[in-house]
Amino acid sequence: MSFDDQIMKDLIDTLSFKGRFSHYQELPPCVLKRLVDFDSNINYKPAQLPLDSSRYSWIISNLNMKNLNVIDLGANLGYFSVRLASESNANVYAYETLYEYAKSIGVFSKVCGLSNNLKVIQESINLENINELQIVDATLHLNVLHHAGIFFDQEKVTNIDDWYSYAVEHLRSFSAKSEIMVIQIGNMWNDKVLFDSQYSVDYICELLNQSNWDVDKIGLINDFNDFSYETYSFSDIGLIPRIGIWRNPATGLVEYKENNVTIAELSSGNAQRPIFLCKRQRD
Repeated sequence: MSFDDQIMKDLIDTLSFKGRFSHYQELPPCVLKRLVDFDSNINYKPAQLPLDSSRYSWIISNLNMKNLNVIDLGANLGYFSVRLASESNANVYAYETLYEYAKSIGVFSKVCGLSNNLKVIQESINLENINELQIVDATLHLNVLHHAGIFFDQEKVTNIDDWYSYAVEHLRSFSAKSEIMVIQIGNMWNDKVLFDSQYSVDYICELLNQSNWDVDKIGLINDFNDFSYETYSFSDIGLIPRIGIWRNPATGLVEYKENNVTIAELSSGNAQRPIFLCKRQRD
């Protein structure tokens, strides 16, 4: 079997996998290009709202990632890891707990020729091993922390009341590993509400402040047609729209509400989650 034939077989295998969080991310552009080069008829469609390209655009427009050393925590299929390694020449450590998804990142790395600057580590990151991580320039911490107690550190977060103090300790530990962090946090824990979605900006800013991080910029989707993110400085926090979400049981859709007025109806609430660009607090 030729190298290209093996790559195509690996791509088909990895994109055909079905499991929790599979089809969670979009495919990186360099992978899509190779599929065209191979004249492939693979039909891959993300199961989530198409937010990855918008999130990536927001991140690189607010932070120069060129040549940085980066940890991508909970990398899933590696959309952000692969794009940063291929487009910004970042040196990326992609941490992914689940074997099939870690394997996918490895396949994408081969497809895009990234063996020199993309390292895949199939490992769960918890409080016990954060101290063992590499010291890097920036950490991507996207939609991971609200899963604490469910997929990792189950013995430390046994109920919803444990989550906040755990999150503070977790984030403080990461402040020793990088000066910059880009983070998103969902507001649900094991089907219970961690915090009111309408006030997620206020809640997460306070959490980060308690955890040795200063919020520099906040990204929030205001246009639900193209899912582009508006950028706000922390000093402009009062200008940020407070958008809440609620799943309508009659339609199954998530309603996005501002001042009790429905402004969008979507399949999930993920478009409501703000992105925070943070810097480690100075002593």
